[in-house]
Amino acid sequence: MKVTNTSNQNLHQIYQNQVERTGQGQESSQAAAFRPSDRKDSVELSSQARLLQSAAEEAKRDEPARQERVNQLREQVQAGAYQVPVQQIAAQMMSTLI
Repeated sequence: MKVTNTSNQNLHQIYQNQVERTGQGQESSQAAAFRPSDRKDSVELSSQARLLQSAAEEAKRDEPARQERVNQLREQVQAGAYQVPVQQIAAQMMSTLI
């Protein structure tokens, strides 16, 4: 099977014909808008994205304290000294039902 690149050549020819018709070789306003040197990229975050970004930053700040608590709990579980706070769990379960 032979694959050729004729579609790109056709597109280029169509573009050249359009440029010649619109400005006798000068760039049209649409073509000028797509010049890479004139474009400037910009980003605007939505309020929800800003909220998520601040939450992620907050979580990063709390990470060391959280990791320390996880390590303490891991040691207690491995030593068999961890006591499940049954009353707290029951209270939390009831508060979600009410």
